[in-house]
Amino acid sequence: MKQDDVRMLAVELPEDILKAKWAGDFKRADRLIDWYLRSDRVPEFMKKRLLVEREILEHLPEDYAYTLEEGLALMQQDIPDFTMEELETLIDERKVDWLYIDGTLRLAARFYQTLRDVNPDIARRAGVRQENYNAAEVIDVRDAAIADMKAKGCVAARIRLKASITVAPESFREGDVLVHLPIPKPQINMKNIRILRTFPSQGEGGCEVFIGSEDQPQRTVAFREHITENHPFEVEYEFEADAKYHDLTKTPEAGEAACGLEQAMASGMVRPEDLEEIPPHIRFTEAIKALRDELAGEETDPLILARRFYDYVTTKVVYSYSRQYFTHEQIPEYAALNLRGDCGIQALLFITLCRSAGIPARWQSGLYVEPDEAGMHDWAMFYVEPYGWLFADASFGGSAFRSGNTERWNHYFGNLDCFRMAANDAFQAGLIPEKQHSRRDPYDSQAGEIEYSDKGLYVKDTIRHQEVIEFTRLD
Repeated sequence: MKQDDVRMLAVELPEDILKAKWAGDFKRADRLIDWYLRSDRVPEFMKKRLLVEREILEHLPEDYAYTLEEGLALMQQDIPDFTMEELETLIDERKVDWLYIDGTLRLAARFYQTLRDVNPDIARRAGVRQENYNAAEVIDVRDAAIADMKAKGCVAARIRLKASITVAPESFREGDVLVHLPIPKPQINMKNIRILRTFPSQGEGGCEVFIGSEDQPQRTVAFREHITENHPFEVEYEFEADAKYHDLTKTPEAGEAACGLEQAMASGMVRPEDLEEIPPHIRFTEAIKALRDELAGEETDPLILARRFYDYVTTKVVYSYSRQYFTHEQIPEYAALNLRGDCGIQALLFITLCRSAGIPARWQSGLYVEPDEAGMHDWAMFYVEPYGWLFADASFGGSAFRSGNTERWNHYFGNLDCFRMAANDAFQAGLIPEKQHSRRDPYDSQAGEIEYSDKGLYVKDTIRHQEVIEFTRLD
């Protein structure tokens, strides 16, 4: 599947395939796809759509790992008195994602992790001590950084990271591979970037190494190699994460005020695509427009509108670990209708609402980096005069709202922190060198990609790792 083929997800499936899919009869759905692909009555665009769907059906079951009984047993390891009735109630209250597969209800692979992370009663019963629900007892580095940002006007950190990706042992074979690993790109919150080393290095063992240009929307270091033994592909880099504080209660001084939208677009500060739909996900569907209009009312001020969108996403869409993005047909509408989603799903709903209201908005993602660990994370940017580009982290904002931390909730509308590695400033952008086969994530680049000459590797086929080597506050 080529990168552009994912746009075909905006095309609805034939009804019989859709019925078989959501009944969990994937074998019947696959047979039906065969019929459509053989038929000379079916147009080519639909055949492309069905080839994408075939890949979805192949990988969708991977995200639903437990039967009800297995899920209950998993929870009872930490909560021995937890009952099946309680689990059924959580499902009915929409706190557990599920799917029927071959007539059996199966629970999402990370359902229990979601329950522990967003439900304080489950966390308490499981003996998990969470900062979200013990804020008075925990010194949070984010709160300290936010206080410093307000006092000093900005905070910064020098960060050195090592990232690696390896073919999983069960998926390894000799052959030609193309590997991509994300690296930071210069942006308003990223500077002084240095690529320190790669393994393999250029020419080592016949490996070719391509360090992506700084203007790539999803910047990577890429490797081409004929591998005869399984080894990791690594990159080590350092950069400065620079977080400037924006006090949205004050109007910037004349010399610091950002220009209006028309001038910003003429100068290239705002790109045309920052306002556009991008099928299949960033689309102004009837549901998105209805939600936008309901939240907007008579309001027209872009900053107030963006805040209303942020408030909706952070207070109504509950954080939940998601199945692979590739298996979603329309992510922002999924968030709006189902009222749940992870950081990227929340960010996409905010971005789509903003763009549908004429507010430039874009994706930013990479890693969230603390002194001793790093993990994948997504957030959003939006442009309003006279402030210019601002940030919105709906995931961190929602976490703050749930824990009663109003100051942090307000902070993540307009501001970020210095704990970021931003490799991407566009959603659904291609990689360079171009991949020839399916990506593990066709929309974003955070953990890396590997493909052989005849197929791409998915999540289960690779092992990814990030290591924080240095984290030094510079302010």
